[in-house]
Amino acid sequence: LFYGGESTGDFVPKLATEWEFNPTDSTYRFKIREGVKFHEGGDLTPEDVEYSFERWMVQDRPGGPAWLIYGPLLGVGGSGDVTFADIDGAVEVDGDSVVFTLGGGNFWASIFPQILCYSGAAIVDKEWCIAQGGWDGTEATWMDYNQPQDEGDTELFDKANGTGPWKLNLWEKGSQIKLERFDDYWGEPVAFDWVITQLVTEWTTRKLSFLNGDADYVDVPRAYIEELEDVADIVLHKDLPNLGLDAFFFNMCICGPESEH
Repeated sequence: LFYGGESTGDFVPKLATEWEFNPTDSTYRFKIREGVKFHEGGDLTPEDVEYSFERWMVQDRPGGPAWLIYGPLLGVGGSGDVTFADIDGAVEVDGDSVVFTLGGGNFWASIFPQILCYSGAAIVDKEWCIAQGGWDGTEATWMDYNQPQDEGDTELFDKANGTGPWKLNLWEKGSQIKLERFDDYWGEPVAFDWVITQLVTEWTTRKLSFLNGDADYVDVPRAYIEELEDVADIVLHKDLPNLGLDAFFFNMCICGPESEH
């Protein structure tokens, strides 16, 4: 599921067609959409969904977002506080649905749908992931994949196999990412054949690319906004809301023993 607009409380179905929360046993049940293809040709199944969330908890990358799923499901902050049986029992397949049992309390239950809108909750093809060298889904190997120290060494660092309208065609690290339209996408097809995102750090080069028509969209640093404000035939979006946070830290131990302050 994903947000259905600007509200963080409205959701639209994506890979789940419907869902419900049962307060009696604190479970969320999601019915998984049929007829969905992964980019590499596999069919989406409820087992893929179960595997994806268990794999998220198994990996629990240091500094990563696994606490977002550990909190609602098991009421803990990470894999150091659980056994594999805990992980395995938190997410279960039931026919065409996946059932999450929430052990983290009412607060987590209230925001669980929002957590599923986060990119960390993306679904991977279990069979394909294992073929890439990923976790095989068993208790015997889970600690081999727990808390990888370097995300660049993980099996899917430079691979992608999702279900969205775009599929990865090329990733030149530090340079550009090229996406191509996925013709077997289950939803409405996108309008373009390709999307290319380039990393152009030097503003003058980026600006000229945009003004010459080589780029359809560019990010404009705040210091250079005035350079584009009076340019005809472009749309400049300013003062957009964001989730950024600026912090100021003060050293409160700067006074010596002889200081009057």
